[in-house]
Amino acid sequence: MMPRSSLYVFDFDGTLTHGDTFLPFARSVVGWRRVSLVLLRFLPQLIGMKLRLCDNGGLKERVVGALFAGRTAEEMDAAAQRFAQQSDTLWRSAARSELDRLTQQGERVVVVTASLSCWVRPIVHRHYPQAVIIATEHAVDDEDRWTGAFSTPNCYGEEKVRRLKEVFPDIEQYHVVAYGDSRGDSNLISYADEAHYQSF
Repeated sequence: MMPRSSLYVFDFDGTLTHGDTFLPFARSVVGWRRVSLVLLRFLPQLIGMKLRLCDNGGLKERVVGALFAGRTAEEMDAAAQRFAQQSDTLWRSAARSELDRLTQQGERVVVVTASLSCWVRPIVHRHYPQAVIIATEHAVDDEDRWTGAFSTPNCYGEEKVRRLKEVFPDIEQYHVVAYGDSRGDSNLISYADEAHYQSF
Protein backbone atom coordinates (compact mmCIF):
# COMPACT_ATOMS: atom_id res chain seq x y z
CA MET A 1 0.00 0.00 0.00
CA MET A 2 1.26 3.48 -0.90
CA PRO A 3 2.30 5.58 2.12
CA ARG A 4 -0.09 8.43 2.94
CA SER A 5 0.94 12.02 2.34
CA SER A 6 1.32 14.08 5.50
CA LEU A 7 -0.86 16.99 6.52
CA TYR A 8 0.76 19.28 9.12
CA VAL A 9 -1.88 21.06 11.21
CA PHE A 10 -0.92 23.86 13.61
CA ASP A 11 -2.82 25.78 16.22
CA PHE A 12 -1.86 29.48 16.07
CA ASP A 13 -2.02 31.40 19.37
CA GLY A 14 0.45 30.00 21.89
CA THR A 15 1.67 27.30 19.51
CA LEU A 16 3.20 29.29 16.66
CA THR A 17 3.23 32.53 18.66
CA HIS A 18 4.42 33.47 22.14
CA GLY A 19 0.86 34.03 23.30
CA ASP A 20 -2.54 35.35 22.34
CA THR A 21 -2.66 37.70 19.34
CA PHE A 22 -6.18 39.06 19.86
CA LEU A 23 -5.30 41.70 22.45
CA PRO A 24 -2.21 43.02 20.60
CA PHE A 25 -4.28 43.29 17.42
CA ALA A 26 -7.19 44.96 19.20
CA ARG A 27 -4.82 47.44 20.84
CA SER A 28 -3.36 48.31 17.44
CA VAL A 29 -6.86 49.07 16.12
CA VAL A 30 -8.68 50.82 18.98
CA GLY A 31 -5.92 51.67 21.46
CA TRP A 32 -5.08 50.25 24.87
CA ARG A 33 -7.54 52.47 26.76
CA ARG A 34 -10.52 51.17 24.77
CA VAL A 35 -9.33 47.58 25.13
CA SER A 36 -8.94 48.02 28.90
CA LEU A 37 -12.46 49.46 29.26
CA VAL A 38 -14.01 46.59 27.30
CA LEU A 39 -12.10 43.97 29.31
CA LEU A 40 -13.20 45.62 32.53
CA ARG A 41 -16.80 45.56 31.34
CA PHE A 42 -16.63 41.83 30.69
CA LEU A 43 -14.40 40.94 33.65
CA PRO A 44 -16.96 38.73 35.50
CA GLN A 45 -17.63 36.71 32.34
CA LEU A 46 -13.91 36.44 31.60
CA ILE A 47 -13.34 35.00 35.05
CA GLY A 48 -16.24 32.62 34.47
CA MET A 49 -14.68 31.52 31.18
CA LYS A 50 -11.36 30.77 32.89
CA LEU A 51 -13.28 28.69 35.45
CA ARG A 52 -15.12 26.96 32.57
CA LEU A 53 -18.46 28.31 33.78
CA CYS A 54 -19.47 30.00 30.52
CA ASP A 55 -19.11 29.49 26.77
CA ASN A 56 -15.90 31.02 25.48
CA GLY A 57 -17.25 31.38 21.94
CA GLY A 58 -20.23 33.49 22.95
CA LEU A 59 -18.12 35.66 25.20
CA LYS A 60 -15.48 36.19 22.53
CA GLU A 61 -18.20 37.23 20.10
CA ARG A 62 -19.49 39.86 22.54
CA VAL A 63 -15.99 41.21 23.17
CA VAL A 64 -15.25 41.38 19.44
CA GLY A 65 -18.55 43.21 18.94
CA ALA A 66 -17.77 45.73 21.69
CA LEU A 67 -14.40 46.47 20.11
CA PHE A 68 -15.00 46.35 16.37
CA ALA A 69 -18.72 46.49 15.50
CA GLY A 70 -19.48 49.24 12.99
CA ARG A 71 -16.00 49.38 11.47
CA THR A 72 -15.78 48.71 7.75
CA ALA A 73 -14.22 45.53 6.42
CA GLU A 74 -11.81 47.70 4.42
CA GLU A 75 -10.71 49.50 7.58
CA MET A 76 -10.24 46.24 9.50
CA ASP A 77 -8.36 44.57 6.65
CA ALA A 78 -6.01 47.55 6.38
CA ALA A 79 -5.41 47.44 10.14
CA ALA A 80 -4.68 43.71 9.92
CA GLN A 81 -2.16 44.25 7.13
CA ARG A 82 -0.38 46.93 9.18
CA PHE A 83 -0.37 44.64 12.21
CA ALA A 84 1.05 41.78 10.15
CA GLN A 85 3.96 43.97 9.04
CA GLN A 86 4.94 44.38 12.69
CA SER A 87 4.19 40.83 13.84
CA ASP A 88 7.56 39.08 13.54
CA THR A 89 8.26 39.35 17.27
CA LEU A 90 5.06 37.40 17.99
CA TRP A 91 6.40 34.21 16.41
CA ARG A 92 8.18 31.47 18.31
CA SER A 93 11.54 31.01 16.64
CA ALA A 94 11.36 27.20 16.90
CA ALA A 95 7.95 27.25 15.26
CA ARG A 96 9.24 29.39 12.41
CA SER A 97 12.13 26.97 11.92
CA GLU A 98 9.73 24.04 11.71
CA LEU A 99 7.45 25.84 9.26
CA ASP A 100 10.46 26.85 7.17
CA ARG A 101 11.62 23.25 7.03
CA LEU A 102 8.19 21.91 6.08
CA THR A 103 7.49 24.49 3.40
CA GLN A 104 10.95 24.05 1.88
CA GLN A 105 10.17 20.34 1.62
CA GLY A 106 6.86 21.10 -0.09
CA GLU A 107 4.72 19.71 2.73
CA ARG A 108 1.05 20.64 3.16
CA VAL A 109 0.68 23.10 6.06
CA VAL A 110 -2.59 24.12 7.72
CA VAL A 111 -3.23 26.62 10.53
CA VAL A 112 -6.44 25.94 12.50
CA THR A 113 -7.29 28.62 15.04
CA ALA A 114 -10.07 30.07 17.15
CA SER A 115 -8.75 33.54 16.35
CA LEU A 116 -10.34 35.47 13.52
CA SER A 117 -8.97 35.02 10.02
CA CYS A 118 -8.94 38.82 9.59
CA TRP A 119 -5.56 39.13 11.31
CA VAL A 120 -4.30 35.53 11.33
CA ARG A 121 -4.28 35.18 7.54
CA PRO A 122 -2.04 38.20 6.80
CA ILE A 123 0.35 37.28 9.62
CA VAL A 124 0.79 33.71 8.37
CA HIS A 125 0.68 34.47 4.65
CA ARG A 126 3.35 37.14 5.02
CA HIS A 127 5.86 34.30 5.36
CA TYR A 128 3.90 31.20 4.28
CA PRO A 129 1.50 32.15 1.47
CA GLN A 130 0.72 28.52 0.63
CA ALA A 131 -0.54 27.69 4.14
CA VAL A 132 -4.24 26.91 4.42
CA ILE A 133 -5.97 29.05 7.09
CA ILE A 134 -9.00 27.69 8.96
CA ALA A 135 -10.28 30.19 11.51
CA THR A 136 -13.28 31.84 13.10
CA GLU A 137 -14.91 34.18 10.57
CA HIS A 138 -16.61 37.51 11.26
CA ALA A 139 -19.94 38.69 9.84
CA VAL A 140 -20.57 41.96 7.96
CA ASP A 141 -23.80 43.81 7.22
CA ASP A 142 -25.13 45.12 3.89
CA GLU A 143 -22.76 48.09 4.12
CA ASP A 144 -19.76 45.78 4.59
CA ARG A 145 -19.36 46.77 8.24
CA TRP A 146 -18.47 44.37 11.01
CA THR A 147 -21.59 43.41 12.96
CA GLY A 148 -19.66 41.97 15.89
CA ALA A 149 -21.19 38.55 15.24
CA PHE A 150 -19.40 35.52 13.85
CA SER A 151 -20.39 33.96 10.53
CA THR A 152 -18.99 30.58 11.63
CA PRO A 153 -18.91 28.80 14.99
CA ASN A 154 -15.92 29.61 17.17
CA CYS A 155 -13.14 27.39 15.79
CA TYR A 156 -12.30 25.78 19.12
CA GLY A 157 -12.24 22.24 20.47
CA GLU A 158 -14.25 19.79 18.37
CA GLU A 159 -15.00 22.56 15.86
CA LYS A 160 -11.34 22.49 14.82
CA VAL A 161 -11.67 18.86 13.77
CA ARG A 162 -15.03 19.45 12.07
CA ARG A 163 -13.70 22.40 10.05
CA LEU A 164 -10.55 20.49 9.13
CA LYS A 165 -12.65 17.62 7.76
CA GLU A 166 -14.85 20.14 5.92
CA VAL A 167 -11.87 21.68 4.14
CA PHE A 168 -10.21 18.29 3.56
CA PRO A 169 -13.04 15.79 2.87
CA ASP A 170 -10.36 13.28 1.83
CA ILE A 171 -8.50 13.67 5.11
CA GLU A 172 -8.42 9.91 5.72
CA GLN A 173 -5.91 9.75 2.89
CA TYR A 174 -3.46 11.85 4.93
CA HIS A 175 -1.17 11.16 7.84
CA VAL A 176 -2.29 14.02 10.09
CA VAL A 177 0.41 15.62 12.24
CA ALA A 178 -1.02 18.11 14.76
CA TYR A 179 0.63 20.75 16.94
CA GLY A 180 -1.20 22.40 19.84
CA ASP A 181 -0.66 23.95 23.24
CA SER A 182 -3.97 24.13 25.16
CA ARG A 183 -7.25 22.37 25.97
CA GLY A 184 -8.80 24.06 22.94
CA ASP A 185 -6.55 21.80 20.86
CA SER A 186 -7.29 18.56 22.74
CA ASN A 187 -9.77 17.25 20.16
CA LEU A 188 -7.36 17.96 17.33
CA ILE A 189 -4.51 16.32 19.23
CA SER A 190 -6.65 13.24 19.90
CA TYR A 191 -7.73 13.03 16.27
CA ALA A 192 -4.25 13.28 14.77
CA ASP A 193 -2.14 10.30 13.75
CA GLU A 194 0.87 12.05 15.27
CA ALA A 195 0.61 14.76 17.92
CA HIS A 196 3.00 17.35 19.33
CA TYR A 197 1.88 19.21 22.44
CA GLN A 198 3.69 22.39 23.53
CA SER A 199 6.63 21.26 21.44
CA PHE A 200 7.98 24.74 20.66
